Amino acid sequence: MMEFFQTPNINFVDQRRIWIVFSSVLFVASVLLTTFKGFNKNIDFTGGTEIQYRFNTQVTEGQLRSALESAGIAAEVTTLKSANAANPDWQMKIQGEPEGVKEKVQSTIRAAFPAAGDSILAAHTIGARVGKELKWGAIWSTIWVAILLIIYVTMRFEFIYSIGAIIATLHDVFVVLLVFSLFGLEFNLAVLAAILTLVGYSINDTIVVYDRIREQVKKQRGVPYKHVVNDAINQTLSRTILTGTTTIASVIILIIFGGATLQTMAIALLVGLLTGTYSSIFIAAPIIIEWHEKRAAKLALSK
Repeated sequence: MMEFFQTPNINFVDQRRIWIVFSSVLFVASVLLTTFKGFNKNIDFTGGTEIQYRFNTQVTEGQLRSALESAGIAAEVTTLKSANAANPDWQMKIQGEPEGVKEKVQSTIRAAFPAAGDSILAAHTIGARVGKELKWGAIWSTIWVAILLIIYVTMRFEFIYSIGAIIATLHDVFVVLLVFSLFGLEFNLAVLAAILTLVGYSINDTIVVYDRIREQVKKQRGVPYKHVVNDAINQTLSRTILTGTTTIASVIILIIFGGATLQTMAIALLVGLLTGTYSSIFIAAPIIIEWHEKRAAKLALSK
């Protein structure tokens, strides 16, 4: 097996409370920001119509916006990557369910730019009711995933391990949400799928560390628990770096070449992969140490 470090001996655990406080601040900031600012939600969740458009001749964003506004069409207009850099493709999002919006947009554009040679690349409409159902489906999916993870980790290890794993996983999810809310990135079904994928990735990374901790506890009886955990983290470090860097490299390629459709999903994956590696080392493992030390202190007092 390829290894970056043969015998690493990095002290990860002595400053664990600093990392726990830092992560707690990130978590609180995410909750506050997403509560008060919210997200730039795609029509997948709000309902509406999305149209992708192409012109054969150059049309500026200002011209397109003015033409739509003059026809009373409140659309969010963004550019998309295309083979012709001089004439980018356009994406228009219209919230709500106005009747015949696709036909109205097309007739407005053709009247405003008769020589532009326009064509609709794609168009789809989602009703407000469907958008609401998708939103609640996403919430319940996340809740059920968390419950199943608690059951699985508890059965494989013990209950405190499942608490550490869930806290670390929730941290990863909320950091992704923080980034999307802070920078106003579009939140769509692809991003939701990425978040649910990250839940599995994060829990897997944490379980690798937990497995090694359990193994080292049996081998190093009598050694202070925090040193056992630190050894376990160091022993899994090469695997963590190798897995993380190869996956991150693939995601970066998606961000660069995947186009607008995959870009936000890839950004969610990138942020989640980075925080997933961080949380397995600096959140999941320290929580186990804190619990173990408090339990040992209680046992010492009771004697």
